[in-house]
Amino acid sequence: MLLIRKLLNAAILSMILFGVLLRFAFLFIAFEYDELFTVITVDPTLSLGWIVQHWLLIDVHPPLYNILLYFYNTVYYTHWEWWVRIPSLVCSLLSIWVAWRLFPRYLGRSTRWLFVGLFVCSFQLMSFAPLARSYSLLVLLALLHMFVSLDIWRSIFHHDEIPFQKWLCWSILGTLLGYTHYFGVAVFCANAIMLGAGLVGNKRPWRTFLICFSISFGLICLWMIPNFLSNWQQKRFAGNWWASGYWWTAGIYELPQFVFGNYFIYMVVGLLCLGTLLYDAKKLFRKEVVPLLKERIFLFGVISIVVLTILLMSVKIYLLVPRFFFVLFPYVYLFVALSLARWLRKSIIPTLILLGICAWNVYTFEGFAMYRYINMPDNAKQYSLYFLQQHGGKDLFVVVLDGLPVPAMQAMFSYYIQKYYGRKDVAVTVLNPFSSQEIEELIHKNPQAIIWLPNCDYEKINRLQKERGLSFARKLDIGYHCELTLLSAEPTFQNNPI
Repeated sequence: MLLIRKLLNAAILSMILFGVLLRFAFLFIAFEYDELFTVITVDPTLSLGWIVQHWLLIDVHPPLYNILLYFYNTVYYTHWEWWVRIPSLVCSLLSIWVAWRLFPRYLGRSTRWLFVGLFVCSFQLMSFAPLARSYSLLVLLALLHMFVSLDIWRSIFHHDEIPFQKWLCWSILGTLLGYTHYFGVAVFCANAIMLGAGLVGNKRPWRTFLICFSISFGLICLWMIPNFLSNWQQKRFAGNWWASGYWWTAGIYELPQFVFGNYFIYMVVGLLCLGTLLYDAKKLFRKEVVPLLKERIFLFGVISIVVLTILLMSVKIYLLVPRFFFVLFPYVYLFVALSLARWLRKSIIPTLILLGICAWNVYTFEGFAMYRYINMPDNAKQYSLYFLQQHGGKDLFVVVLDGLPVPAMQAMFSYYIQKYYGRKDVAVTVLNPFSSQEIEELIHKNPQAIIWLPNCDYEKINRLQKERGLSFARKLDIGYHCELTLLSAEPTFQNNPI
């Protein structure tokens, strides 16, 4: 039995090493569309103040990641994809180090192995690790903040003195979370609710906590309020939101699969956690001690508060986007690890389950990575290269129907042609800011220009006719893109912007 356990542990360790290495998989692929917004907002040839005012303030996310990347690019600036992605990759690798090295020792060795295994071999954490987006930084900050919050939570119930430095650290990390992603604000507030309830319930001093939280939340509001007003003016809460057509059921269905890799893993882990819950309830009924119960209550409380808040907010604006919940991944994985760790000492079944989860996620991710390299993912580089090879002397008109910030579209969709490939002589014009009549006039004046619709499908072409009165025909498909031909424009739609 001892030999079997050693072999299983060696297999899990090898899966963890694969999980680390696979974080490099997408370092060199072309930028996705969302990454292009990051790329144009970290251009050191532009003033940071101008970028904040014209691009970041109109975005739906806070600016910390973009600002840090802007200063990183001032050291050395290039258009290579891997260079812009290195900070995200470093954050992802740092989060693995934090998960292992700073893991609270009182939670136990078995818990640490389970947590690190789930964390490192997470399909989505591997997938998003190097991308030029804020999620790797968000997970790193969430992990650090969770460990500090758990330490404070333990001190509250042990009636230990909580030094000011610890509250200050908790407050600073919470502020950084809020400036990285607005779901970070939700997690910070959920932590505050749980810690505040713990302080009041145990009759502990709460003045330092309240001051630190108030200052942090006030600092977050310095950005959040003007950003909220900017998005209000763009009618984000009145349907002008890229995910406004999604149904609640879609988000609820996709979220567990996003967190655990697939539904089978989710069901197995969920049933095991439920079994542990029933077993602990039986022990509590008998007035027996349940180990680490308070820690699980804290984690479950934070998860529940955030999820319920997002569900309520989704009544007005759909927010059940799975990747937004990256901030909760450390909480979910630690809750699962705490629930299952005790069984590692009694049976090899949890070890086999962890090995199965890691092996499945590593195996499926390798296939996914190969698919992305072979089949050319949906990105602007694919079409830009095709355009320059086939239509190098012509102008390009772009029609975008993907919910991206309109003022930034011109820079985003001309990036690969004019900056990456250096063809500044090629005119790239995004048609979204123009009225239907102006679009028709532009196309008639320049009949040789190519009209490009990214993420092309017939639904989008029908939307153009329905919303703008512009009738287009699909002329040519290039991967996920298509070139269009204008057929006509309806007079009744002449002044509607896209």
